[in-house]
Amino acid sequence: MMGCYSRRSCRKDMPSLFVPTLLIFLFLLYGIIDNGIFVSANLVGVFQTNVGSGCTACYKPFPETGSCACPSGSAKVDMNVISACRATLTAAKWSSCYNTDSGDAFKGLFERDDYDNTCLVPNPLTGSCSCPQGSSSYQAFFVLELYQGLDYLSRVEVCYQNSRIPWSTFGGMYMLDDPHQYAYGCSPENPFTGACSCPPGTLPQTLRVKSPGTDERTPIDSSLVICQRKSATVGSCALPLTTLTNCGSCNTPCSRTNAAASCSSGNCAILACNIGYDNCDATDFNGCETQLNALQHCGACHAPCSRANAAATCSSGACAIGSCNSGFANCNADGADGCETSLSTINNCGACNVKCNPPHGMGSCSSSGSCSILSCDQGWMDCDGDVANGCETLLNSTSNCGTCGARCEPLHSSPICEAGSGGWCTHGVCDAGWQDCDGNVANGCERDIRTLTDCGGCNVVCNRGNSPVSCATGTCIASSCSEGYASCDPSVPDGCETSLESFSNCGACGMNCSRANAASACYTGTCIIDSCNEGFDDCDGIASNGCERDLRTTSDCGACDVRCSLLGNTTSTTCSATGTCEIGSCNAAHADCDGIAANGCERSVRTTTDCGECGVTCEHEHASTTCDSGECAIVTCDANYGNCDGILDNGCERSLLTTTDCGACNSTCSLG
Repeated sequence: MMGCYSRRSCRKDMPSLFVPTLLIFLFLLYGIIDNGIFVSANLVGVFQTNVGSGCTACYKPFPETGSCACPSGSAKVDMNVISACRATLTAAKWSSCYNTDSGDAFKGLFERDDYDNTCLVPNPLTGSCSCPQGSSSYQAFFVLELYQGLDYLSRVEVCYQNSRIPWSTFGGMYMLDDPHQYAYGCSPENPFTGACSCPPGTLPQTLRVKSPGTDERTPIDSSLVICQRKSATVGSCALPLTTLTNCGSCNTPCSRTNAAASCSSGNCAILACNIGYDNCDATDFNGCETQLNALQHCGACHAPCSRANAAATCSSGACAIGSCNSGFANCNADGADGCETSLSTINNCGACNVKCNPPHGMGSCSSSGSCSILSCDQGWMDCDGDVANGCETLLNSTSNCGTCGARCEPLHSSPICEAGSGGWCTHGVCDAGWQDCDGNVANGCERDIRTLTDCGGCNVVCNRGNSPVSCATGTCIASSCSEGYASCDPSVPDGCETSLESFSNCGACGMNCSRANAASACYTGTCIIDSCNEGFDDCDGIASNGCERDLRTTSDCGACDVRCSLLGNTTSTTCSATGTCEIGSCNAAHADCDGIAANGCERSVRTTTDCGECGVTCEHEHASTTCDSGECAIVTCDANYGNCDGILDNGCERSLLTTTDCGACNSTCSLG
């Protein structure tokens, strides 16, 4: 991360003029002295040393000597830079060796603080941060230096004289930004070629430094290339210094870790990474440091290898599932979406496609992939604890009624486990001689109904009056009746309910103690006649036919065998209700006028005093009468009277001495 751009102000922005290019240390060669100072110099060579730890101390050796030291007879000037030997900030020095043998196009270099132009390293040809007189132009290179742990932006300016061609040793310089980190490329170019290249007859000497990135805060790696004319040999090495064994300097091998290297213009670089490796940190010096089998770089740089719910593995650059996290699996066999399936669901419980769907129940799959029964369907239960067969037990059987192992065994009855809501035990028909009297299904038909307290039914007492009883068959039976009692109605189980001394059951069932024409009574089972009704008597002495003789008959009148005989002038006799003989009827000419039966029909009813009936007189006015056959009749009318209306009762009612009845009925007397 970029720090401050000034040693004094910690500036956070840079002038846009200097942004486009990333700069590196410059180490240059000096010459000729002006005003008492060198005004002309030859650039003998450059080298780079790393001050910080972690990188090779002699990072870019001097070509002529193969070490980080100037050759004999030359002087040195140092520029403070940051090395590109590794990603972290490492302080370095860029040293330029020069002498005064002859003039050159090189006119020295100096370094300023980019923020306030403080002269940090003066030009040895002028003693200040300026170009000597006669210099036609200059180049500005932006580099970073390390100061008190922070990186600061510096500007190294190089003075040169275009007219000095051919030059002695100096062939110009340019800077290349690392293409892995920044695509800006070459800036500034070599003024002698107009490109990032060295003139013919010169070789590049490459130094590796850090320059500011495009955001001016992120250091990137850059190559500062200095072009120098060399003699036919450099030390013990044959020119050119562009081979893998002598790259940029004598005995400087060019190789890169896990890569094929190339030495171009004396700069060692990665030509191509070995298969399975790449330069992921975009730093050239450490080669293709990254194996593309890592989880962070799988098959390509910064291509992370991860799989959902899994520990990923990268093999031969291909990302794959190493192992699934606990509780997950790759059920669709597609490695791209990882272990996409949770193994704690009812469709994938513990393994792919293993369903947690117990029969007759609802399953639940735990986070550990264990299937269990969450609930059973109504009327079912898991009695064996085996999840595989689910809620296997139907709870309407007599061995599992309502719950596991609950036996339905009601006493003295046929068991029934009703399905209902989960099964409940009841009983069917009770066994013979037993009955459910308390309504408690649990104890079944608990009552023996062959006892005297429960005979044939619950709470039915076996009690037969006037008799010892038994209920051995469930029916209350009287074994025998007490004396004077009997069971007269077998259809009614009431024992010897009937007293045999009653009027209707006298001595036996249904033996009615009723006697004809008598008041009867049952005494100790025997029916007797207390008294005969009025007008009757027991003449034969047999109690069963009662008072069989009516004492109001002519044969038994008033007493047994008392007969009524015919009396005078009677045709029949009767016996009265009081049992006395009476006249039944008189002959036609007589009547019982005195009411005394004994003298019979004592009065003739053919007389004018008793004419037809007792006491009926036969007398009419103005006439003489007669009673013939019991009928009163007028025999003759008195003189001068006549029965003109023909009515017997008023006699001879008409006088015949009138003008209307003159001498005879209805005979008028007229004078004519």
